[in-house]
Amino acid sequence: MAPPPSGRGLNISKLDNCCCLLFLRYISILIFSHISSSGEPSRPLIVVMSGILKGWFSRSLVHPRPSRELATPQLQIGPPTDVTHTISVQRTEDGGLAGLPDAWKRVIDEFISKDEQKNNPSAAINALKFYEYNKQKKKEPYKHIHIANEETIQDESEEMDNILVDTVPPTDPSPPELSTIASDGIASSCLIPSPAKRSPKPVPKPRRQATPLTDEEVYDQLRLMCSQAALEDRLVIDKTLGSGASGVVSLATNRATGDRVAVKDIDLQRQPRLALLLVEIEVMRDMKHPNLVNFLEAYLADRHLYVVMELLEGGDLTGVVSTTRLKEPQIAAVSREVLKGLQFLHNRGVIHRDMKSDNVLIGKDGSVKITDFGFCASIQGNEKRQTQVGTPYWMAPEVVLRKQYGKKIDVWSLGIMVIEMITGEPPYLDEAPVRALYLIATLGKPRLPAGTKISGHLRSFLDASLTVDVEKRASTDHLLTHSFLNCAGDAKAALKAISALALAAKK
Repeated sequence: MAPPPSGRGLNISKLDNCCCLLFLRYISILIFSHISSSGEPSRPLIVVMSGILKGWFSRSLVHPRPSRELATPQLQIGPPTDVTHTISVQRTEDGGLAGLPDAWKRVIDEFISKDEQKNNPSAAINALKFYEYNKQKKKEPYKHIHIANEETIQDESEEMDNILVDTVPPTDPSPPELSTIASDGIASSCLIPSPAKRSPKPVPKPRRQATPLTDEEVYDQLRLMCSQAALEDRLVIDKTLGSGASGVVSLATNRATGDRVAVKDIDLQRQPRLALLLVEIEVMRDMKHPNLVNFLEAYLADRHLYVVMELLEGGDLTGVVSTTRLKEPQIAAVSREVLKGLQFLHNRGVIHRDMKSDNVLIGKDGSVKITDFGFCASIQGNEKRQTQVGTPYWMAPEVVLRKQYGKKIDVWSLGIMVIEMITGEPPYLDEAPVRALYLIATLGKPRLPAGTKISGHLRSFLDASLTVDVEKRASTDHLLTHSFLNCAGDAKAALKAISALALAAKK
């Protein structure tokens, strides 16, 4: 009996399995009959049958052929890891950097000396990358930063990593006297120590991709989340506070209670990713805390989303620190309130990323609240200190250097904000953005101006906040137990005094 066709395997279908069983049954009967007649099976029969079975099984079970009836399984391939892009940025004999676009070369030569480029080429190019990345983002008027987590900022770091790769065309290999600098670490292979490699992202498990919501489905979800009443029936719009790329912010009064609120008008037709807005509204609705500017309600009308937020009429902390020098009990009181808000965000996986005095608002009652922790929560209306592109004076070194980073970037920024409260401004404010970035990356913890006198407790608090080593930098949990915060004494009185200063600064 001939074996079954080799194009089909025993493990392909139920029909094949049945045929296999019938064939084996036939063989067993044949062998049994032969044994019964002769007492033992003949060797030729055994050899023949074993050959048939071996050939059949080797074709069907060991090397099964694909069936046309069944779809071939998709091979799951994870993303590449540990990839290094090499670009044509080189270090010359005099310490300069060659291979950059002319416009970039002029910027880096104007603000970073040849000696500095020679001593820290990695920091110089990282500073330039950060600057150019923010510059490009500013040209995208409707691409906004939404509520951020560690995955969000890691993705942006990878985008920044590729900015030179995407911009600089490949050139011929560099001559021997020029040392090529790799873009994924911006380091010469022989003279500059390479930074620690990022751990490759684990290959994600295969999963069924959720079908993205259509715009109309997003609108349907927003309607369910928004107030069913008309905005004009609940609120009286008093005046416009300001406008920016993120929308128009107005001052309004609640008709029933007389409370004053901030209303942000977002034109949904100008938003490229409506689903992100939906997620952010859902998150903000559940994020209520005394030290956050809280979401109150939302309205949807004529393809415009109106987000109603708390209003703190005392103004922002910037107005206070730019007109007066706070005392240590006042600094401690503000720091404690801000830390409580940051702790709440961090415990929910949210990273602020833009912690500075501009984004700390003061209420008439002395309350201290964080704002601008997402697109919808940005209610300032006027984009302060944004006349220059990318002015990251509060930025942590690991962000500029594009190392792995997370929640503790907010702790560093808080430390810089404390320096603001001591001196009136953050370090390097008078420097051009590219140079400020270079100094942040190379100098580590900034020094206080000569002659600045602070207590040992405050100095210790700054040391804990501004530790360059992220692993050793304090968390919000640890800072909330720091001895410096105890000097706030009567915190209510200290905050009331700050509220009075904030109101005076607005006049």
